[in-house]
Amino acid sequence: MLFLSLALLCAKLPYERWSFSRFLTKNAIIVSENPNATVHCNSVFDSIFDNDLRAGHANTRGDIVFQHSWCKTLKAHLADPKNPTERELFSLHLFTHEAMHARGELNEKKTDCQAIQRNYRTAKLLGVPADIAKENAMTFYRTTYRRHPYFSKECVPDSDWNEGLHDSTWNS
Repeated sequence: MLFLSLALLCAKLPYERWSFSRFLTKNAIIVSENPNATVHCNSVFDSIFDNDLRAGHANTRGDIVFQHSWCKTLKAHLADPKNPTERELFSLHLFTHEAMHARGELNEKKTDCQAIQRNYRTAKLLGVPADIAKENAMTFYRTTYRRHPYFSKECVPDSDWNEGLHDSTWNS
């Protein structure tokens, strides 16, 4: 019984990471409109050997990878989205941003603008109540985004980068 208990205990964290990766994959397929999208949440061990040290990275084939701490932060945010930290807001935006790369966009500033427009939609898809999702998406857009290296003055409702989504962050 002791060995079985230890085995189950050791399997708990990998199972939770795998389960959360599966949940994110299901939703990344929807957000990216790419049926080949997959999300992998790195373990601490994976993160050590990941050659790409950014918080997350993706390619146009649909492979999305998040470093361990960012998956952990996103999971915490989704568990309690009412009073998010700036890092938690960024973790949701990071998910949406990488999904836009999986959708096919390579230009970082355009990718970020596409993500800005979909943060509200993505939050709702991940289970955040609509009113909280809207408030959080607008807070991120008005504050954190303006300090980000991928910020662009072109990412506003009345620009060519506005995709006219019926449920975009700034239209809903």
